[in-house]
Amino acid sequence: MRRPIYWLYVVSIAFFVSGIGFLVTSARVREPAHVEAPITTPVASVKQIMQGIVDPATNVVFGAVSSTSTKAGVVETAPKTDREWELVGNSAAALVES
Repeated sequence: MRRPIYWLYVVSIAFFVSGIGFLVTSARVREPAHVEAPITTPVASVKQIMQGIVDPATNVVFGAVSSTSTKAGVVETAPKTDREWELVGNSAAALVES
């Protein structure tokens, strides 16, 4: 009856020692060298970006759909063609990217 318990003990010790060996080996692996991002210089100021990209794009996006009340009734304006929707989508993309 002692033989199976002895082999179980030997196998568990072998697994324990090999596990510690794996831990030591993985701790010795060198980390890759930290690569710094290239230095970029801004091309435009925040004011120029706001005036040149953000303001025109917001005018297109927020002015795409509107409702106007007149004496004749409510006039609703919305893009109807694929080209008009594409212009609104392009302006929305410019807003997201800026």
